Amino acid sequence: MEYIRVTKENLEKERICCAIFNNKDIQVSSKKAWLADRFDEGLVFLKSVERGKCFIEYIPAECAWNPIEAPGYMYIIVEHPVRMQGRNFVSLIRLQRQQSFIR
Repeated sequence: MEYIRVTKENLEKERICCAIFNNKDIQVSSKKAWLADRFDEGLVFLKSVERGKCFIEYIPAECAWNPIEAPGYMYIIVEHPVRMQGRNFVSLIRLQRQQSFIR
């Protein structure tokens, strides 16, 4: 399975929800504005090239809005694993450092 890393540069053209795809929808525009602000804090948003299959959002724990102390760790915000074909998100995060599977 191939993954896309959503960034400020490609945020407007990428779908961020499998059910709602209209960028003018208030839910989509609000989420995209929130994501754009969080990217500066180190947020990572990975999604499958196959629409609606899976995605994960995580951020450095120091930037999490929940009161946690976990320096050097990542805080998983949301994950949506659907038909992962033998992969899990822990392996995705490890593989992300290789960058070979992300467009």
